[in-house]
Amino acid sequence: SYPNDFGDTENDISTTVPEPISEYTAALEYYISQIREMDEFVGSLTDTLLDYDEKTVVVFYGDHLPAFKLQDYMN
Repeated sequence: SYPNDFGDTENDISTTVPEPISEYTAALEYYISQIREMDEFVGSLTDTLLDYDEKTVVVFYGDHLPAFKLQDYMN
């Protein structure tokens, strides 16, 4: 599960969520922050690999969806 008290203001991540799922606001902000960090890492990695003298293949695999119980609101 994701933290319910995420208060990382360094990344300026904030969300606006409908009232029925507002209890997930901190968890969503944490999840989005993690996606941003991963995106920055992938950018750095691919920039570094562009400098290699040989062809390189990068494969990414995601094995799960975030554990939010949003389907109750979505239905």
